[in-house]
Formats: sequence, C-alpha cells, structure tokens
Amino acid sequence: MDTSHTAVRLADITQLLDELLDPDRFTAADIAWNGLQVEANSEAIVKKVGLAVDAGVSIIREAIRQECDLLITHHGLFWGTAPSPMVIGKTGEKIRTLINGTCSLYSCHLPLDGNLTVGNASEIARLLELTDIQPAFSALGATIGVVGILPQTLERSQLESHLLSRIIPEKAQKGMTCSLLFGPEHVSRIGIATGSASSLIPEAKALGCDAFLSGEPKHEAYHLAQEEEMNAIFAGHYHTETFGVRAIGKFLEKNAKIQCIFLDEPTGI
Repeated sequence: MDTSHTAVRLADITQLLDELLDPDRFTAADIAWNGLQVEANSEAIVKKVGLAVDAGVSIIREAIRQECDLLITHHGLFWGTAPSPMVIGKTGEKIRTLINGTCSLYSCHLPLDGNLTVGNASEIARLLELTDIQPAFSALGATIGVVGILPQTLERSQLESHLLSRIIPEKAQKGMTCSLLFGPEHVSRIGIATGSASSLIPEAKALGCDAFLSGEPKHEAYHLAQEEEMNAIFAGHYHTETFGVRAIGKFLEKNAKIQCIFLDEPTGI
C-alpha cells in the first residue's frame, strides 16, 4: 500500500494551480472560464485527483466512481455565453453529479495550452526532443504554443511518421490524423499549438517554421497550408491535449504529494 500520498485542502490545490497556470493572464484571450468551476464543498479535503481532457458526463461519473475529490480538465463547463449560464439541461446534470459526488471541478483551457512547465505544446516539444524551445503564437498578450528545433533535420517525407509515432498511439492514427505537406523539403524548425489551431499556419510561417503541428484542422487549413507553403500535421484534437493534464498530475504528485489518475476517454477527433 502506497503511504506517500497525502490529503490537501481544495483551497490550497486551487492556489497552487492558479500560481502555476496564471489563468488571469488569459482572461482577454480565452472564451473559457478558467480556474475552479465547481466547488463541491467549501471545506473540501482532496485525497485523489482525476485528470481528463473533457468534462463530459461520462468522465464526471467515472471520476466519482474512482472516488476522486477533484476533477481537473482542459475543457470545462463554461465558455463565454455559450452554453447558457443557466444551470439547466446537461450543464445542470453535470453540476448536480459533481456536487452529489462531492467532486469539485477545476478547468484550464488556453493557460494550459501555452504553459512552459506543464503545457500541451511544451510537453509535446520535450517528447520530440526539440531544442531552443520558445513560447510562440500570440493571443492578446499571452502565448498558446511553442516553437523549437528538431534534434536532426528531417526529410519532408519522414515528417508525418516521425511526429505521429512519438505522440499518439498507433491504433489512434488511422482516420484521425491529417497531413498537408506543402512546405520545405527539409524540416528543422517546428511550431506547435494543440487542439484546433490551424488558423495559426500563417503565424507559423512568419516565425520561420518549416512545419506546424496541431490537433484538429478546420476546412480552410488546406488552402492556408498550400498558400503559405507550410507542412502541417494534425494529430487529433483529443490526443494533442492529453499531455497538459497528465503533466499537471505529475506536478501535483511531486509538489502536493497527492494521488492523481488520468481518465482516458478518446473522442476519435
């Protein structure tokens, strides 16, 4: 039995996460409401944390089934004015389920994309062994991605297999990924912005990137990549955004000595 884990006040974990992720810096840029979204109990003590990409009903129920006191997600419940701020329908069901299961919800969207310590983009960059990793892709005073240099220059024909084999499971690659190879024959400098960031292809070009890695392309990504002469690889919205929440789990286990589990529910998107 592992006796190294401790119990921590929800308020203390929230403060630790806010200091790490600095959600206030992204208020102008993000349509998501970042931070503690549901406080199941104002005096809550957290013994176990669940981490997930999405705050779907199925994920919430699984977190409660696994006796998590706190669920941390990348995609939360509240996004600007949509869905309605009224606590009704599926939003109401999710909140009731959380409160009845005494499981609080903390969510962090763009601050987790661009964070250099636990961010989705920086975690992928380290996995790819990029060097000279720098924050990139501006969003109203903040950055939501990174750029870096491959350890060895790749031929364009090698790019897709090299990147995908390192960041997503082989079984998930078919039918979910997309490659638009209109850029340089030799690839060294890569820009990374996870999720749905194909609109940033022109900025990747301006940053001197030979390739751009994201998750889910919009339809116009084809012509953007073609016109900007950019190699663009899309590895799936879900899979490119598992890295940040996993890294938060490692951070909390190290700094708060609290048990963390990753709740994996791939969307196929």
